[in-house]
Amino acid sequence: LRMPVMDGAKFLAAAKEEFPETVRIMLTGQADLNAAMEVVNRGLIFRFLLKPCSKEQLMAAIQDGIRQRQLLCAERELLENTLRGCVKVLTDVLAIVNPRVYGKASRVCQLIRRVQPFLSTQEAWSLEVTAMLSHLGTLGVSPEIVEKALAGKELSPEEQSQWERHPYICRDLLAHIPRLEGVRENIVHQMSGARNGVRNGACAEIPLGARLLRIVSDFDSLCDAGAEAEEALLAMGRQMGRYDGELLDLFRKALVEDRV
Repeated sequence: LRMPVMDGAKFLAAAKEEFPETVRIMLTGQADLNAAMEVVNRGLIFRFLLKPCSKEQLMAAIQDGIRQRQLLCAERELLENTLRGCVKVLTDVLAIVNPRVYGKASRVCQLIRRVQPFLSTQEAWSLEVTAMLSHLGTLGVSPEIVEKALAGKELSPEEQSQWERHPYICRDLLAHIPRLEGVRENIVHQMSGARNGVRNGACAEIPLGARLLRIVSDFDSLCDAGAEAEEALLAMGRQMGRYDGELLDLFRKALVEDRV
């Protein structure tokens, strides 16, 4: 607890932040009891042992820690497998009901995979799931409107209003699936492209996934309509405010280096 530069409590807090699944055990003396209790109350440790501590007590605590770690990993694996299964079911339904929309989602996902190495983010899986589920809400929109929108045809005000509902339909469909909070945020804001937007009447940061999704989705639509990649990028670059400029430059760089 009484280390120089960083005391034990700060070290345990940093360890929990950096490696949240690590099981932490504290062994300390009676003189440090008050400080140790603060660490306990902040939930930074799994077991608390007082000196002198027998070898049997220490070994028992370590064995309990190992079991706790195994339990946490098993629970995480179960949740992740369940989550993957839910996502696969939803994308399979999309593929059956509207293969064209599924095809677009798959292409967008491939584009996001190409740009991921250039991003300073650990959200690779979240971004891919965002791409695959980004148009799931079109299941609640008239097929004729979906077809016109994907073909780049002009929509009437009423049709445009219906088309713009699909991210919110998707959000509601995903509302009860755990660990998809970030995905839902990305999808809801996918039609906002620049850095700042209005959310609930206040200016707020648009998630990275939403900004990237807007770029790759529009790029795919332009290419699907017959534009060459460079032509599509130039057209997008002329639309000030529609896209995050830095992210668009990064996307262009990813495409160029991927072709080399």
